[in-house]
Amino acid sequence: MKKAVAGSKGSKQRLLDIAAQADATEGIHQGLEDVKKGRVQPAREFFAEFEAEHGLFVSIAARAKRDLALLYKQSTLGPGNDMRDSRTRS
Repeated sequence: MKKAVAGSKGSKQRLLDIAAQADATEGIHQGLEDVKKGRVQPAREFFAEFEAEHGLFVSIAARAKRDLALLYKQSTLGPGNDMRDSRTRS
């Protein structure tokens, strides 16, 4: 079992990471928080940087590209975007 020392630098994030590994739902909620706080990067940019840095070509199926583009668009719409935590919905 992985351990984190309470009070150490980064211990809160480490505990959240352990929880995310143990619970996929927590990982999804953390991901939504990242979107809300702007800690995201479009997949197209990530793969372009990854390919340039590592000299590798990453192929994504056309459907996956379309799905990623749609998800990114939905996450950046602002008002009317229903990306809220499902536990807080009425």
